[in-house]
Formats: sequence, structure tokens, C-alpha cells
Amino acid sequence: MDSEIDLKQIWLMIWNKKWIILIVVLVFLMLGSVYTFYFVTPEYTASTTLILVKSQSDTEVTTSDVTLNDKLISTYREMAKSDKIINLVLQEYNIKDISAGELKNKIAVTTVSDTQMLKISITDEDPKIATNIANALAEVFIDQVPEYFNLNNAKVYQEAVMPTSPSNVNHVRDIAIAGIAGFAVSVLVIVLISIIDDTIKTSKDIEDGVGLTVLAELPDIDFDK
Repeated sequence: MDSEIDLKQIWLMIWNKKWIILIVVLVFLMLGSVYTFYFVTPEYTASTTLILVKSQSDTEVTTSDVTLNDKLISTYREMAKSDKIINLVLQEYNIKDISAGELKNKIAVTTVSDTQMLKISITDEDPKIATNIANALAEVFIDQVPEYFNLNNAKVYQEAVMPTSPSNVNHVRDIAIAGIAGFAVSVLVIVLISIIDDTIKTSKDIEDGVGLTVLAELPDIDFDK
């Protein structure tokens, strides 16, 4: 039998199964709610922003200074999350309950688009720890810059402020994604069943399948009457 996809038939099948789809969506919404409220560990992200400036504050900033900072900012980004800086932070601030490897996984250093700014972010389950380490990392990094580049052009533009809400939890988003996933899964299953189902249900199926015209149909008879 020709397995042509009849979009109208598929739509009717989806519509006829709307209650099943609704139930599946509700189940997914419940699962999404349980997941986002009970299985996601809240994590907090604190960020310190640095700005690259001219070393000598008593002179005007020139084009060459801007060009130099543009070239250095990528180097600074990698340097800020290097093992050397991380180990100095752990030593100077006497942090013993976290290893260098664990701390490195918590660090994100990004450049602010079209600026000469660096954002150092720390993500941790404790918002106070995230804030303290972000500020500490920035200070250690600034102290190390003159040692390697003979420059003093990195300054704190904005210190990290302790976050009050998790950065990895968005209940509305998670529940909405679960609902959309439930709808997509249920519709996909219904469509697949419709495509692979080659049983004859109507006279049109006969005409499409064998290419013959149906001359007559027997009506359904209720013999209990």
C-alpha cells in the first residue's frame, strides 16, 4: 500500500487524540516542576568587572594605548583564569576547602563586547563564597599584571556584589520547556503511528491502496436493537 502522508488525516488524528496529548503535557509539566524545585541545586554567580586604562593617569589616552589594550585583553582573559593566579588566590586568602581544579571549574572570564573591560565571574552554591572569590581573584590578577607586562593598566571598575537569586534556576523556563517537550513527544508519537499504520479503516484507504473505486458500503448495524 502506498504510504502517502495525508496531512489532513494526520491533523484529524492529532485532534481526535487531543485528550491524550493534554494528559501527556500535564505529566511532563508535573515532572518539570518536581525537577526544577527539588532536583536542581541552586548556584549563585558573582562578577567583578575590570577595566583597562592608561598606566600614567596624568597624561591623555592615545590611540596607541587603546590599541595596546585591545591586544592585551585576550591575554589578560587567559591569565586571569590561569593555574598560577588560582593558586595565588588560594594561598593569599588561605582558602583550604576547595582545590585549584575545583576553583578553576567555577571561573568564567569574559570580555564585555566592544569595550576594554573584563568580567571575572565565580559560580558557587554559596553566594558569599562566590562574591569573595570573585573580588579576590580580581585583586590578585591586578597585582600580577605589572610583574609580567611592566604595566599597571588593569583596575577594578565594579566589585562583585553578593547575588540574591540563583543563576542556574528559572522555574518558569524549566516548566515551560517540560510542557513543550511533552507536547512535541506526544504529537510525534501520534504522527509516527499514523505513518506506519497500514490498516484499512475507510473506503478511501481501499481506493488509495489498490486503485479501485468503491461501489457500495455496508452501513454499521446494531443487532442489539
